[in-house]
Amino acid sequence: MKNDITVGLDYSHNNMLTLEASSYTDFTQFLFTSAYKLGKIEAGFHSIEKVKNYNAIVMSIPKNINLSPKEIEVLEEYVRTGGSLLIIGSQGGERSNRTNINELTRKFGFEFVTDEINDSVNYVNLQKRPLLA
Repeated sequence: MKNDITVGLDYSHNNMLTLEASSYTDFTQFLFTSAYKLGKIEAGFHSIEKVKNYNAIVMSIPKNINLSPKEIEVLEEYVRTGGSLLIIGSQGGERSNRTNINELTRKFGFEFVTDEINDSVNYVNLQKRPLLA
């Protein structure tokens, strides 16, 4: 049942994705209407016990801040023991955002690169949105 699912949003790493961010309105509207319980994670990921309070964690690439080695360890354990983690990229990947998110993502076999593919035909008048980041 959806009412039993708790989704935590990372607010501890200067993330671009927040419930208040206008650029993610469709996503946050979905979360509000989904009947999932929502929580803000404001103290980082330093304890597996606290992280396990969430069925899923959503985070966007941190901006100008690194994940600590402990946070990477905790998030890896969280996923390996059944937790769900959605990491949303933004243009420029790790280098442009001056963060170390790839130290975490490489543990799961992928990384964010600095390349972008943009759709300049269908979305020419809208805010620039990379198809891949």
